[in-house]
Amino acid sequence: GWRIGYAVGPESLIKAASKIQSQSTSGACAIAQAASAAALDKAGEDAERMRQAFARRCELATELFKEIPGVRVPQALGAFYVFPDFSAYYGSTIEGTEITDSLALSELLLDKALVAAVPGGAFGADGHLRFSYALGESEIREGIGRVKDLLAKADPQPKG
Repeated sequence: GWRIGYAVGPESLIKAASKIQSQSTSGACAIAQAASAAALDKAGEDAERMRQAFARRCELATELFKEIPGVRVPQALGAFYVFPDFSAYYGSTIEGTEITDSLALSELLLDKALVAAVPGGAFGADGHLRFSYALGESEIREGIGRVKDLLAKADPQPKG
């Protein structure tokens, strides 16, 4: 694939990470290396414009999720995902489906609200769902609005 990356950190951490990485990958293909070098050399203003756009999208998604009763949203520190905590809804029922865990909630959101999310259980954080904000602001508003509308049907509603 085209995935390539680098790490910066204390020498002891980088040495330890290198030991693990050297056993898990065989190296990035030549074209990915060349493309990465060109991107680092020539991105300039485009990269900054994209960074700012993603920062706005992250802030928008975070604020919209915070408007949903019972949802807690940790500050995203990288990538292009938010990871809200929906555990306040566990034990509630929506349209005949009990929300028992992140998988059940993600399936319900996909089925009823047409919103895709990755269950937090896959990351060892079952109360959470992972949502991408790598799309336009209008799509972010619409998708999170659908989540909010569906969760408004939960019985019982979360406390606090």
